Amino acid sequence: MPTVQKSKQLKLALLAGVGTLFTHAAQAQAPAATANVEAVEAVVVTGTRLTAAGFTAPTPVTVLGADALQRRAPANMAEAVNELPAFRQSSGPTNSPRSVIGSGQQSPDLRGLGASRTLVLVDGRRYVGSQLNGTADMSTLPVSLVDRVDVVTGGASAAYGSDAVAGVVNFILNDRLTGFKGGINHGVSQFGDGIENNMNLGWGMKFAEGRGHFIIGGDVVKAEGVGNFYQRSQYSAEPGLIASGNARPAGVPAQQWLGSGVELIYPSGGVVLSGPLKGTAFADDGTTYTMTLNNVFGQNMVGSKQNYSRNSVLHMRLYQPFYRNNAMARLNYDITPEITMFAEFNYAFNSNKGGTGDTYLSTGIIVPNTNPFIPASVKNAMAANKLTSITLGRYNSDFTPYRTNSEWNLRRGVIGARGHIYKDWQWEAYYNKGQNIQDFNILFPDRVNISAATYVVTGANGQPACGPLATNPNITAADALIVSPNCVPFNVFGQTNSKEALAYVAHPATAHNVIKIDVGGLSLSGNLFELPSGPLSFAVGAEMRKESVSALADPRSQVGAFVTGNQATYAGDRSVKEAFAEFGAPLLKDLPLALELSLNAAVRRTDYSTSGAVTTWKAGVSYRPTDFIRLRATQSRDIRAPNLSELYLTRSTGGVSNILNPFSGQVGRISSISGGNPTLTPEIADSFTAGIVLQPHWGFTQGFQASVDRYDIKIDKVIASIDSAAIILRCFNGEKALCSNIVFDNSQFGIFSVSAVPQNLKQLHASGTDVELYYRVPMQLLPVKVPGQVEIRSLTTFVDQLTTIDNATSVNGAGYSVQGGAPISGNVTVTYALNRLNASLQARYFTDTHWDASYVGPDDPSYNPAASNSINKNLFPGQVLFNASASYDLIDQDTRKLQVFGTINNLLDKKPPVIGAAAFNQNGTQLYDLLGRYFRAGFRFNF
Repeated sequence: MPTVQKSKQLKLALLAGVGTLFTHAAQAQAPAATANVEAVEAVVVTGTRLTAAGFTAPTPVTVLGADALQRRAPANMAEAVNELPAFRQSSGPTNSPRSVIGSGQQSPDLRGLGASRTLVLVDGRRYVGSQLNGTADMSTLPVSLVDRVDVVTGGASAAYGSDAVAGVVNFILNDRLTGFKGGINHGVSQFGDGIENNMNLGWGMKFAEGRGHFIIGGDVVKAEGVGNFYQRSQYSAEPGLIASGNARPAGVPAQQWLGSGVELIYPSGGVVLSGPLKGTAFADDGTTYTMTLNNVFGQNMVGSKQNYSRNSVLHMRLYQPFYRNNAMARLNYDITPEITMFAEFNYAFNSNKGGTGDTYLSTGIIVPNTNPFIPASVKNAMAANKLTSITLGRYNSDFTPYRTNSEWNLRRGVIGARGHIYKDWQWEAYYNKGQNIQDFNILFPDRVNISAATYVVTGANGQPACGPLATNPNITAADALIVSPNCVPFNVFGQTNSKEALAYVAHPATAHNVIKIDVGGLSLSGNLFELPSGPLSFAVGAEMRKESVSALADPRSQVGAFVTGNQATYAGDRSVKEAFAEFGAPLLKDLPLALELSLNAAVRRTDYSTSGAVTTWKAGVSYRPTDFIRLRATQSRDIRAPNLSELYLTRSTGGVSNILNPFSGQVGRISSISGGNPTLTPEIADSFTAGIVLQPHWGFTQGFQASVDRYDIKIDKVIASIDSAAIILRCFNGEKALCSNIVFDNSQFGIFSVSAVPQNLKQLHASGTDVELYYRVPMQLLPVKVPGQVEIRSLTTFVDQLTTIDNATSVNGAGYSVQGGAPISGNVTVTYALNRLNASLQARYFTDTHWDASYVGPDDPSYNPAASNSINKNLFPGQVLFNASASYDLIDQDTRKLQVFGTINNLLDKKPPVIGAAAFNQNGTQLYDLLGRYFRAGFRFNF
């Protein structure tokens, strides 16, 4: 929750609030951009609950100030945050091309530990989630009302509660805006696509002789998206991944990335896959032609060019379309000089209409010779070859790709009061209520109905009809029980089916989900008494929270009929009671080699209705031996409680075949149980950060600031699921804890069922180094007089550990796109300001990055092409991308300003390596820029 300082303490409070020298740099750049904002009377302090003037928190905090937000002109707050190298962009319209579920949502993922381990706050208060797993969407906050973003890059559960394992993203609102502030901009790629229009507007006013202040603002964004990879010429050669097969020649790896000629073997009208008629294909009108199936590797063929534009990677969208609008209002009113009431409301609507995902492939439809849709020439050939059936493959572009028409509606309200009591003691009480409603409507293939409808016989009336389920060679006995009534026969030869036939095999999967959160909090902070080196600061508080989810899915999803998705219907809630305390003790001050030495300690006791009580804590030290060096270190115990989906997801049972039971030596079929696990307990993390901050102040070093911080996060009892086969094998190998998930019986096979629900099983270990550099060039010291001002800021993250430990197996995903991200990433921004002109050049970079830690490529000393996990290319080159921006103040008169601005992302049109882009798109974090050079221009105003 926010902590408050009077205006006379503002300078010291800002320094204490962020715990890093870069806050001063960010604030120093802001005056020209915030000319219409009055002197702030209250600030939010991130990383600590303490409010003592002069206290410096030992926790590293990175600040994204108002000036940086304006330079980059983000369409939403997520775009700005994801440029910080400590974040892994794991969601959003540009990084979820295969998925149409939640592609309009953008949740922060610090350190690549997962979005569920990063806590999102607004003015220090927990934000409502936008997904069933509780993760929050950053894009729901109006750009016009956000003053800055504070990122705590370390565990913060003792200060803010569960989920702050990797850190905290705290959006600080400009609650003292006076007058109008807004802007309009238009974005488009150099190819004329990717059109995005953005409008934001904010307004604030004082009333009641300055005792009250009201602000309101909102954003509207519409993005048209970009088509698939074929929209960019560099991918027209059709790169792709092939499986070489067990009979591959010596020296050839098991998997191969090829730069060209990779196409699926399935045309849109179908093709016979085996037997004497292999290669008999069908055009969309149902006529036959011959397709040469040479150089076939699994589902792909190489060098054919007979099935151009049918590639499993390249048919994904480069950018999903979306529409978004949001609004927020806030009211502050001083009841007395010591007491301020406040209220806040925000609304957000997000729509993803027209987004597309995978195209469904039929890889082995058995078509008996009794099917009346078989063309006469094919039926004659079957008779001549004495075939009773053929096996068909098909690229089902007539009823896929998956298409979405989904919406999210967020409502959130806060009411509270804060004030000052005896001397410098401050208090705050608030109630925070949030709700997010998801309505999914996604066109998915119904795999069960497909199996039923593609088995066609001649009906009693002489017309094609769906055949009896009992003799259907394409359907299992379990699936036969959930076939929809009124089956419509489907012609697999060509694409000539009626709307009714298409609607039977693909129809909307719908869901109505409601996520709610209620939080009440009370806190008190101040100075207990004076120590020789300063006041002993103290904060104490309590919070109560209730979280709930309600998920209602359509009947077909509930029985698992679709090829993907299949959300369950379930509901659950939990209540949380918390109490916390924090101390800040100055130990030494103004001594030789000890200008400042202070300790910071916090503890929080959290009691969950679902899993009991747990204690989190932190202890830190800040030491300043001289006026230009500060050392800091923090050790903390943090937690992530299981989300409500992990706890309450309805359990379902499915059959799994070809399972080996090592206890009996038999192979058979089992029932596998999946769903939630109400016995889950919180994940436990031990986090350590240590760093140094430098701020010399002589000669050309004045204006230079630097910080280097090392982080190490070890998470135990990580919540994860293991598949049924692995549970059986690991139980057999001695992991007795997993044996309780197996129900043994007296059958010959020996196992009846396996529970594959989430459990507290794994460990995670993340470590690395963050480096921040800032230099405000002392222009007055230059040998040649140069007008204006130059500033340089650099942010870099080095990742050396992102390891998942499961039993005796560990995989370090640092430097791998699938498991983590780039080993080194960062950005450098150079800004030049001269009177009304402001220009900047940003270089964003990442170093060479592997694709998938599951594979071993030639760059690895352990590479063996004979191994089943060998691959010809697993390392892809890093890149440096340049972004340019400029603005000019047409009007700059007191509180009135009119500014035009423009940005060019990927200024030099740096193209990604074709195979690298395809690999990172198939699975993992897309590090490369897929859109190419992108322009944005608009204007901003204050008055």
